[in-house]
Amino acid sequence: MVVRMACFIMRYVAQEDAGSSTGFRVIFTRDQKESARRLAEGLALQDPEDSLAEEWRSLFEAFFFSTCHAVARHAEQDPMACFLMASNIRKDGGFALAKDITPKLAGIKYIMRLVMLARIMRLAARDDEEDDEEDLDDHDTSDQPPSLV
Repeated sequence: MVVRMACFIMRYVAQEDAGSSTGFRVIFTRDQKESARRLAEGLALQDPEDSLAEEWRSLFEAFFFSTCHAVARHAEQDPMACFLMASNIRKDGGFALAKDITPKLAGIKYIMRLVMLARIMRLAARDDEEDDEEDLDDHDTSDQPPSLV
């Protein structure tokens, strides 16, 4: 599901960049588009040594944490709603049954939680580093001996 979602985003952004019409409009933020382009470029290079972990993380953070004000007015243009609709169209043109969609939604929910947890851990580590630097700045590092007064 994660790969399908990334492909949906990258394909839509690439088609939009090429000036092709997709038949429907999805509103992506600038960060979402840039993240999709970086991941697509990295995948195109096909370097087996490069895991592209940063690009994957960036894409999903941009996708899950960005908000579009226009989405509130046009829910059908929300990237997540469009992906869910497109990924649940059956071959006969109908939509998948609710019992078939539920596991996909649960998977997306867990991916969102994982992305949020990773971001929280990264921010906490950065705060810890800043606290350590402040502690070092508070210590007297001059070459002068302390006064006895």
